[in-house]
Amino acid sequence: MEKIVEVKGLKKKYGHFEALKGIDIVLYKGEIFGFLGPNGAGKTTTVEILEGLRKVGEGEITFFGEKIRGAIPPYIKERIGVVLQETRFLDHLKVREILELFSSFFKNPKPCEEIMKMVKIDEKADDYSDNLSGGQRQRLSIATALINDPEIIFFDEPTVGLDPQSRESVWDLIRMLKNNGKTIFLTTHYMEEAQALCDEISIIDRGKIIVSDTPKNLIKTYGGKSKIDFRCEPLPSKEIIENLDSNVNFVDNFWVVIFPILLLVLLILAFSNLGMNGAINFNVILINESGGSNLDFSSRIVGVVKSMSFPNKNAVFTLTQMNPDQENEAIKKVLYADDDILIVIPKDFDASIARTILFSKLGMNFSPATIEIFYVPNRASSSLAEGMVGGLTGKINSFFADTLGQKISAVTVKDQTLGEVMSSPSYTDFVTPGILVIAPFTTGLLLVAPKLSFLRSGRIMRRYSATPMNMASFFFGFTFSRIAIMIIQYIGLAFFAVFVMQARIDIFSFGALFYYLFSCAVYTSIGFAVGVAVSSAVAVSALSSVVNLPLEFLAGIYFPLFNLPWYIKIFVYANPLWYATNAMRAFLRVSQSPSPMWMNFFVPALWLIISITFALTKRASESR
Repeated sequence: MEKIVEVKGLKKKYGHFEALKGIDIVLYKGEIFGFLGPNGAGKTTTVEILEGLRKVGEGEITFFGEKIRGAIPPYIKERIGVVLQETRFLDHLKVREILELFSSFFKNPKPCEEIMKMVKIDEKADDYSDNLSGGQRQRLSIATALINDPEIIFFDEPTVGLDPQSRESVWDLIRMLKNNGKTIFLTTHYMEEAQALCDEISIIDRGKIIVSDTPKNLIKTYGGKSKIDFRCEPLPSKEIIENLDSNVNFVDNFWVVIFPILLLVLLILAFSNLGMNGAINFNVILINESGGSNLDFSSRIVGVVKSMSFPNKNAVFTLTQMNPDQENEAIKKVLYADDDILIVIPKDFDASIARTILFSKLGMNFSPATIEIFYVPNRASSSLAEGMVGGLTGKINSFFADTLGQKISAVTVKDQTLGEVMSSPSYTDFVTPGILVIAPFTTGLLLVAPKLSFLRSGRIMRRYSATPMNMASFFFGFTFSRIAIMIIQYIGLAFFAVFVMQARIDIFSFGALFYYLFSCAVYTSIGFAVGVAVSSAVAVSALSSVVNLPLEFLAGIYFPLFNLPWYIKIFVYANPLWYATNAMRAFLRVSQSPSPMWMNFFVPALWLIISITFALTKRASESR
């Protein structure tokens, strides 16, 4: 007889655990081979290797006379059919559409109508798959395995959970396939099923095949007269029973429970200091260019600023004094949000004050001395700090009035704006770039993570992997279909903001469009990472919220971020949405980015690399 599959000395290890310890199997053309064994015996590992879902470990596998090394190649999968124990199908697809989808995976598929008639599901051709009964869904699963007219079909416990009539229908299909010359590899827990269908049976236990023979000989050797045995196992301890639920899907349940706790902690840490003494704190740089003169009027200004700085009571400033030759460095620190404002006391300040005093005594007109303040008007913390420093001029002038004995305005403030792109942006201008950031991010989580989890938990990915379809092409199409949706989002949101909400943003900016596409790739990769991290839909929803809400909350999208505790700033500076919001506001000409543009690319790119690495590693570990 012609050998279809031959396995010699197959071994498989997972770390230190040896799942298969050198098994031998031979399948001949036109036979039904039964593979039995208890859970954990190595049955699933063996079947998944032969189906091409896992790589070959040690040993030798021959398909159709060709030795296989590593993974099962696509041209061998063209001749294989796979029926998983339980297969879900994509939502909102009809029976005919599902078969057309699977037929696209193969070079020479059989007509869908012929396959539907063969498995007796042609009457349901235009019904949606989620409306099928259990037996009908299993027949559809068998139809997807027959679409390529395979020479060998793997049935993994095909009748589990079916009613007797549906079970008998599946048996008839298997017998029909055998009569048509197909080779069947059948795994089952039902002894009567193996006896009724199989020509040869192998039983595996603890990674070794302990016996192989025909059902008739196995019954003759190990059966004997009919008898019924009852065996009562000792009841598990109370501690084991109490811990059963906690050991099931711990990772999934962890995210469901931990999400509200994390959100509560975040809110408390971020805002628990509001209203407390020292809660308002602006970083101020002071440069005194007039400090070397014989007069000491500039030192009075320094003293007033210091009186409002920590560690004094009711302080609102954290003061840093720099030398006059460091002015360019100080401007860069304010521009990129390391500090909020820069106060410069000009070189002629003391002379101007002396001239003011003299002219005032003589009753002559005079021009007040000027203090320069450098700030970023479109950044809330900088603008507020400028207002508070401007308010100090009243205190300064009160000092000079007391000194001169008459009420005069000896000092004024001259504002020097930094990084101003759009004068007086409205709230719509401010929030629109952030919405253009959060919309694709939410899409990346909601349209990627749950769908990927569904494909994995419903074993759809495994079913696809058993076909010649290139999985890289599948993920490429999956990814770019989501990015296409994000691009449509951008167009819709941008036009709505400009033509309905009257936002003054440059929606056709090439930089904004390029950065948006870059961000879409980042958000999609994060969605992939979340989708492979957990397996259940509930856990994916919880984990998505754990990722989404804190990142969105700490991105400065809806309100400016300042005066945050240092431990919250760590999360802000690691947040890709914060950098994306800064970049989009700069590209859309709303405001200067408080972070260097290279950082706006570097940090999200880091998230992209980490997310892709995690997803690929997890995927590789599942297919080993």
